[in-house]
Amino acid sequence: MISLISIVFIVMGLAFIGGLALMCFTKAFGVVFLGNPRHTFHHEVKEVSGFQLAPLYAIAALIIIIGLFPKLFLDLLIKPVQLFTGLQQLPFVAFQGNGLEVLVSVSHASWYLIGLVLILLGLRKWLLRNRTITVMPTWGCGYTAPTAKIQYTASSFVKTYSKLFGMFFLIFKKEKEVQGIFPTDAHLETRPYDKIEKWLIDYPTVNFKLFLDRFRFFQNGKLQFYILYGIIFIILIISIPLLYDKAIQFIEFLKQL
Repeated sequence: MISLISIVFIVMGLAFIGGLALMCFTKAFGVVFLGNPRHTFHHEVKEVSGFQLAPLYAIAALIIIIGLFPKLFLDLLIKPVQLFTGLQQLPFVAFQGNGLEVLVSVSHASWYLIGLVLILLGLRKWLLRNRTITVMPTWGCGYTAPTAKIQYTASSFVKTYSKLFGMFFLIFKKEKEVQGIFPTDAHLETRPYDKIEKWLIDYPTVNFKLFLDRFRFFQNGKLQFYILYGIIFIILIISIPLLYDKAIQFIEFLKQL
């Protein structure tokens, strides 16, 4: 039986993970789609031509077709797999078993989803046939001012949640204080940083990189060192199995005492 304390910790963990996802996607969505541009580029930012996107569309179409018709592609793969492996009886040759049944179920679910989407699109078109459809600007980050300097940022949008779980974050703040009666320049920037990411991912990675940097002097471009690498590698390949066998023999000897 799961205790009440375990349930509480599970719920808190799920809420924390959900909050992180909310903060991440809100910030990404706000930066990409909402508000006025915060930077002015000297070149025009636009999508590439359709000729350059054609390979991506082809790959996506192939993935969709494989998902919708898995049995067809398994039939095409049987002969090449038998040719390179030499196996005459493959698990999916007879198209029976749990593996193929799962693929077929996923394929059927995909067809149901496509059908449902088509029905909803048709229903939407039928309901809006006599209505006027207008295109309006998207949500402007909670502001209507014409300048990007005072717009509502994604960080401020999730500030309430970040304060609620402030114990799990490291908040870095970069601020230039306002000075004078009529200030001309000011700056405030905050960046949350996950403590778990710092101590379990970044800290070990940085230390491991520092450890490897101690051996960087071997990469000096001299041919003698690269030959030495090969000799050391061969010695290790030969000696490690021998040392392993000796260690096993020594352990067996100790067991007989």
